[in-house]
Amino acid sequence: SEGTGLVKAKTLAELRALDFGYWFQDENGDFPFRDKGHELPTLAEVFERFPNWVLNIDIKQHEPLVVEEFVRTIERFGMQNNVIVGSFDTETMRYFRRLIPEVATIGTQREVSTFFALHKIGMTRLWRHDCVAFQVPEQPYGLQLVTEKFVRALRWHGVMLHVWTVNEEADMRRLLDWGVDGLITDYPVRLLDVLGRTPT
Repeated sequence: SEGTGLVKAKTLAELRALDFGYWFQDENGDFPFRDKGHELPTLAEVFERFPNWVLNIDIKQHEPLVVEEFVRTIERFGMQNNVIVGSFDTETMRYFRRLIPEVATIGTQREVSTFFALHKIGMTRLWRHDCVAFQVPEQPYGLQLVTEKFVRALRWHGVMLHVWTVNEEADMRRLLDWGVDGLITDYPVRLLDVLGRTPT
């Protein structure tokens, strides 16, 4: 079944009983992974299966905080150089950075907002940060955040820009032409086609 409720309110056994492929829908409107026996993996299992991948991980849960166990898992599998970690919650991100400063992190909402405000008045050289990348939508709340000038200003600080969620090929091409470093999409095969790559 698809399940309902909060993840933190479930046991691992209850989560494993759910159909992990239930909601995935392809471009034809079909559900190719539904009822195929796919189970939700633990983070440890993902690290074991993909030890050489660079994994983008977002900390969603803040109460109770899961940062300490998350850090222990990263260290246990030696994945410090293979993860990039983000969170919308500034305090969660600060705590994570304090516990494991060698891990690359995403800009918090506060870091993004501060950079954008300084960018609007031409003062981005004053910006201070602890992140390696921003991961943002192009137009949050109808505001044009990502522009070619914004990308250049961020690059001056050595910070990468990943834009989400970009599903149309024309938008992918435009953003790549502006110099963004990554695109987060629901259609990776479409993006690979734009990049001239073959799915592996």
